[in-house]
Amino acid sequence: QHRHTSLVFAIGLVFLFILEEEFFNGTGLYDACLIDRFAPGYKSSGSLLSAILLWSTGACFFGIHLLLVLTKKKDHSMDWYAFSLSLVGFIWYLNSFGIVWFLKQYLGDNQCSRHANSVSGHYFMHIYYFLTTIHFVVEVYKANQEGFGKKRKVLIDFLILASFVCSVWTLTQTWLHGYHSLRQILYGSLAGLISNYLLKKTLSSWSGRSVATTSTKVGYWRLPLELLGYTNVLVNLLVYKLFVTLLIFAFGRLPWSISDVFFHYLSWVPLLVYWYWGYNKSNRIENL
Repeated sequence: QHRHTSLVFAIGLVFLFILEEEFFNGTGLYDACLIDRFAPGYKSSGSLLSAILLWSTGACFFGIHLLLVLTKKKDHSMDWYAFSLSLVGFIWYLNSFGIVWFLKQYLGDNQCSRHANSVSGHYFMHIYYFLTTIHFVVEVYKANQEGFGKKRKVLIDFLILASFVCSVWTLTQTWLHGYHSLRQILYGSLAGLISNYLLKKTLSSWSGRSVATTSTKVGYWRLPLELLGYTNVLVNLLVYKLFVTLLIFAFGRLPWSISDVFFHYLSWVPLLVYWYWGYNKSNRIENL
């Protein structure tokens, strides 16, 4: 029944998108830029403050994930579950950004810009990372409550609030200063919501504790349930990456920078090491 609900939800979104494109294309404030940034004599205001707040938002997200990774476990080791969650979220973001970039080119909306601007990347990034980060905080807390001292919880709560304030300010300025129309903002927001939803669905098969801590065996590989769920996450990441790469191949270039590609593949190294460690540990448990 849950699968049917998700399917109806997805079909409904596509249907609303088609109706919206048909009846509200190029109409009024919906497609207008509040400020014409390319008008003769126009001088941008507040760009330095917006840049500072944008980087502050990123710093808050990074700080939250760092606090989760450094949360101590009973054996005083680093929380590899939290570390893997952060890496999976980062890889998922890069893959999803490829979809956003494809939609920018495919929809061909240059409003408020001199290049393809159809989907707001700012709204996509802020909404995706804010919701994903909160989800990770909840999951890590459920898996390792002992590692969350009072000071750590207060600091994480403060960074979440700071990231929210900085995000709202940045996104508001994105619209008020004429960088995106309401249509482009709506598309970027939907992309962030959908990407976060699909990520949480992908992670739902992974229980939320350290890999290979249970000896229940299922499947051909006789893997523990948690490790089997983690394997499913890695396979989904790889399939998603291949799909996105094939989708945007027709445009002749990738939407990611060299540094994005480098850190994307670098992030796979600890994920695979963590999987290999869990697989070996499961074999040791089985042989006891």
